[in-house]
Amino acid sequence: MTGSSSRVRDEGGFIVVAVLFVAILYFGLILMIYREQAELIRSVQRYRSSVIVKVMAENAAEAAAAGMAETDSATIDETSGDNILQADYSRKGKSTRFVIDAGARHQGLSPAEAHVRIEGRILPGEIVIDSTRHGRRALE
Repeated sequence: MTGSSSRVRDEGGFIVVAVLFVAILYFGLILMIYREQAELIRSVQRYRSSVIVKVMAENAAEAAAAGMAETDSATIDETSGDNILQADYSRKGKSTRFVIDAGARHQGLSPAEAHVRIEGRILPGEIVIDSTRHGRRALE
């Protein structure tokens, strides 16, 4: 009987060590999954901010161009919550050439800004866009 009871005590210690080892591995796995998910969420937030800021810059350019056939210049400067829109439309006198510079800044969880520059001409009965340039950058 003494040999049998000592073997049970040895196996009990082994079982405790094995259970602790499995628990540590499980905890490590859960921690790794949590970190991956947190990085995925940050990545999605950065992408969302970049899309928002690009659309806002385009909207600012569109707002500045709203009356371009009748006016020589326009300025848009709006702030709404975490978003800032700025745009300038200019045309020199009776020149047919125009420039629209627009920018937007999103200052939420993943701050970003975008810029749009549109150059073109106003012809009788039509507006011709010669070039556009778009830029974006994260502010982190």
